[in-house]
Amino acid sequence: MSNEDFTVTVRKFLKQLGVTGHQVIEDELKKAVKNGKITSGSKISISAEITINDLDVTHKIDGSLVAPE
Repeated sequence: MSNEDFTVTVRKFLKQLGVTGHQVIEDELKKAVKNGKITSGSKISISAEITINDLDVTHKIDGSLVAPE
């Protein structure tokens, strides 16, 4: 596999991760606000983790979001 092909496969994975992750985050936060579990404008802690099992590698990021209206 060429370096360019490899880069394309990584970018496709990250695009899928970003699109589906965004959908899940947005849907769940809107549902939580609607159900009264959290209030609009509240700060929500969030983390994401990517694991490469075959290489025994894990990358985790932590952050925060503000709940939607």
